[in-house]
Amino acid sequence: IRRILRRIHDERKGELSLEFLRNCTVEIARGYLLSLEGFGVKTVSCITLLSLFRADFPVDVNVGRIMARLGWVPLETEQALEELAEYAPEPAVYTFLRERLNSFGLQTLFELHYHMITLGKVFCEKRTPNCRACPLRDMCEYASLGGKHQTDPKKAQQDTIGTAAATAAAAAAAAAGTASPPLSPMTPELANPAPPAPPSHLDVTNEILEAGDDRKASAPETFEETLDAIMRVGGSWEKGGKPP
Repeated sequence: IRRILRRIHDERKGELSLEFLRNCTVEIARGYLLSLEGFGVKTVSCITLLSLFRADFPVDVNVGRIMARLGWVPLETEQALEELAEYAPEPAVYTFLRERLNSFGLQTLFELHYHMITLGKVFCEKRTPNCRACPLRDMCEYASLGGKHQTDPKKAQQDTIGTAAATAAAAAAAAAGTASPPLSPMTPELANPAPPAPPSHLDVTNEILEAGDDRKASAPETFEETLDAIMRVGGSWEKGGKPP
């Protein structure tokens, strides 16, 4: 860090600022930043988008994982994603996304950036992805093929027991003429959600499920529609409540 600061200080005649890059083209700004010792593609993209406000898209492990599971960036291995120490090389993901996001506005890039990171941390975790509640599950190659979490015998047994118990409880409630209690965000019954609760009981879980229902009715067919789905469900998390 000290060497970087010293270089900028010397080149800018005592000025410790990157403001001189703001009016440069993205290519020139990126070229200069990449020439700084220790700066990689992700760091440069963060500075370009979030500080210089120029069109770029930072790619971290969360974004790379989502791209790999959706099937947009193929992995050159037969190993399960959960077993890999390194996967979906960030430069490859960056190249893939930059070609497609180049025409997007800054506000869209800002929102898409943090929504995809949140999606990766909340739903698309590396070792325990929550595919059943993920709004992108119907367009995800990983989920459609059945990930490791879905084929694990213990997990499958737990899901079977949980589903059977929920079915029995629903039948008993129907016979008694009472309503079923609200579903917990992490229960397997999310695969077949109960009818929506009255408006006074709606929370962020219902909003996410509704977003999923909207997506089912009109499944995204283009890259832009898929990204819009990510942003739409991400926006619902900001309205309060705990996401699944």
